[in-house]
Amino acid sequence: MSAKSLKRYFHSKYKTKRILTFAITHFVVSMLALFCALEGLGAIDDPLYEPSRTAITGDIIFKSLMFPAIELKDFSLKMGVVINDFFEWVLVVGNSIAYALFFDYLILKLLGRRNKGIPFSEDEVRHE
Repeated sequence: MSAKSLKRYFHSKYKTKRILTFAITHFVVSMLALFCALEGLGAIDDPLYEPSRTAITGDIIFKSLMFPAIELKDFSLKMGVVINDFFEWVLVVGNSIAYALFFDYLILKLLGRRNKGIPFSEDEVRHE
């Protein structure tokens, strides 16, 4: 194994670890937001019940983190296709992996620009 291929190997290894870390973090934060959103589920029959700020915040965070998966599930229901629980979890895990790939790409692009000396904005060009 040459030195060049060794660098590629370690680079891909670290990239895989980084993507897995992002995916697991996204999944855990999404599930914690879901648990916060479902906090007042027991009082759903009470007409005077108002959800707490924690439940409202958890609902907003969960919907924003699960955006494509929730829309795909709603679209399938509108088309008359009922998705079983296994494929719902596949959607959730796939959504976390998609977000992880996007975050990794975004960070690599931003850090790559910074390392190459390419400024982010025109203000940085004027000051130099």
